[in-house]
Amino acid sequence: MKDSVKIAWITAGLTGLFTIAASLATYWITNKAPEMVYTLAGGPSFSTPEGVKRIFVLEINNSGTKEIKNTYVQLALPNGEFSEVAADATAGVKITEAKSKSTFELRADLLNPNDTIKLSFLTAQQTDKSEPKITVRAPGLNATDASEKSKTSTSSYLFGIFTLIAVLAQLLSSFVTTKYKKNKSENSGARLKSDELSAYIFGASGLRSEISNIKTSFRGVADLLGALGRESEKYKIQALAALKAHLLIKHVHVASLAVFRYNISLLSEKPISDTEFNELRSKAIDEGDDTIIWRATCSELIRSEIEKHIHTLSDEDFISLKSHFTSQPDRKG
Repeated sequence: MKDSVKIAWITAGLTGLFTIAASLATYWITNKAPEMVYTLAGGPSFSTPEGVKRIFVLEINNSGTKEIKNTYVQLALPNGEFSEVAADATAGVKITEAKSKSTFELRADLLNPNDTIKLSFLTAQQTDKSEPKITVRAPGLNATDASEKSKTSTSSYLFGIFTLIAVLAQLLSSFVTTKYKKNKSENSGARLKSDELSAYIFGASGLRSEISNIKTSFRGVADLLGALGRESEKYKIQALAALKAHLLIKHVHVASLAVFRYNISLLSEKPISDTEFNELRSKAIDEGDDTIIWRATCSELIRSEIEKHIHTLSDEDFISLKSHFTSQPDRKG
């Protein structure tokens, strides 16, 4: 099994365990008594001959996970009276209202989780600093002023739990996978970056002067070699060898492989066959798994590819390539 697959299974397993734990924790918390909160927002006051006018909005919400029956709301103005009151609720919630000059009462038959009641009212009071007295309750439950809650809400608990679980899962996953990689890497070297792998192939192909132009992506490298191959016959032979050597790198994205294949076909003036392409890919290994074998395989492929076409070069170009082989090819033609 590939290392990435093993690590993925480890991570998935750990994440699954913590997800189950999170579900159990959530179930335990959210199956407690329902929670009802309210918020009161007051607008600016303005003076009239009838007194100080001010608009308020009261919003009541079932913030728990269980239904709430027989909600009772009372607004009282000891030093004023209600000029206008408008009540609204989530669709399906039945409400009844009763209003006098200084009090307003509302009853709701049933509030499901997240259901809301909203009251908008205009008051006429003696002072602009006084606010209505609010009572919101249901059998066995008193609503909490959300703007003054000192205790942590259920949602805060859940957020904290999920955050903690996510952190623990990540830490444990990282610890296990790091230990796994560490044990495995005792017989493996660190993987080189893509430009470092390309630099070796460029050097083995006799393209040392072009190493400084290597791009950080394999697609950029493939296009660079394609461009070099069109400059001269010598570069064409070297670039083809280097392009094919890149197919011996194990971890190459499918898009980059397509660009390597395209440039090989372009310089060869014919498509590379599936047989040849698949044969080269079957020889691909991770450089870090066996640094010597990977280099030897690349060098042998490059030497073999250049030997196939070196007889077409001029004497000067032929001699310039001889230094790159341990055993020199005989000059043909």
